[in-house]
Amino acid sequence: MRKTRLFAIIFLLLISWCSKQDEKIFLSFEETENIALENIHFLLDEHNSLFEFPNYTTQCDINSDDDSMKLDFDFSFSWFLDTKKNETLDMYPNIYFFDKKKHTEFTTSWLIQNLYHENQYYTKLSGFSIDMWKWNYESNLRYMIINNLSGKRIKYESIKFNNTRETQEDIKFLLNTLSSSSTFEDIEQVSYEWDNAYKVAIKHDILNFIKEQTNIEITDFDWLFIIRSDDQVDLRVNNMQITYKNNLWTRKFTVNWIIWEDSWILNISKGEEKVEITFEMYKKYTKVNISKSINFNPLWVFDVNISKTQKDKSNKFNLKWNIQISPILIYWSDLENDLEINIKCLYENFILDGLNNTVQEPDSYVLLDQILWDEFSIKNFIWDK
Repeated sequence: MRKTRLFAIIFLLLISWCSKQDEKIFLSFEETENIALENIHFLLDEHNSLFEFPNYTTQCDINSDDDSMKLDFDFSFSWFLDTKKNETLDMYPNIYFFDKKKHTEFTTSWLIQNLYHENQYYTKLSGFSIDMWKWNYESNLRYMIINNLSGKRIKYESIKFNNTRETQEDIKFLLNTLSSSSTFEDIEQVSYEWDNAYKVAIKHDILNFIKEQTNIEITDFDWLFIIRSDDQVDLRVNNMQITYKNNLWTRKFTVNWIIWEDSWILNISKGEEKVEITFEMYKKYTKVNISKSINFNPLWVFDVNISKTQKDKSNKFNLKWNIQISPILIYWSDLENDLEINIKCLYENFILDGLNNTVQEPDSYVLLDQILWDEFSIKNFIWDK
């Protein structure tokens, strides 16, 4: 009797499950596109507050202690932007490192003040100290260099920094464009995992617009809008080919991207290298995981939890990082296992009322080329006499 009841229950469940699979949700293409793009907007809006105010301060405590090494690192910075988008950045790092296997250690601290004005960088070093204990001749060399530069503004052009800024703007522009209405066109209606779906393409004029406004060219892609319910549509991007070209390099990437209601999974491949990024949003915090591997061998993994508190003109974020680094990358130590580093940061962005700060070019400075190459350069005060 009990077996008969059990079989009856299983049979009813199978009938219920099979009937449910036939209940596919149908939405028009316009409805489907709007819901899918709302998911992108939602995630962008939730995290835009990380950067929405012009000024920032951060205090971080970084530490690691295992059988191979000891690391203590206190880091803080303050960043201020004026109305013309010139900026000042002050950084205060304090580091203690001890290689337990080689029995070598060093401590160091300094103040770095960086000024960005009309596309030029001006850096000043001060308060520098270093002690490398057994390798004091290296400490002396660094003191010689820093003491000769201390208190001087150093002007330099940084193609790398400028390209980083440009890349950030390009990614932001791409996401905002893709999440705009009327970006996609319907190719055909298909089925995906028992659900209705639309195979879509980015409109040709949108692709040209992205290429004209950024360094990004999308050359091939396969996009799907998958209808999970009346108010949930997943976006799945398969093998999207992207070419990115800037002043330093041209690279081609393959991107696979899944967007659910409250999470993203992004895989970026370049040859044998692969970076995977996931966002998962919870009620009180966001979890981010970033990892890089070559030939399926992990090089590093970042796990970050971000929680936020907000006042009228200030956002505060608590960030907890866990970083695991492969011994392959730690060439200066005898690590046998992954190096694990823990980071806790308090990050705040805010608006300064009643202040009209204007970043100006320094009255005097030296050129980086002078420091490196001319008759007053580092090589002369090291080897002269």
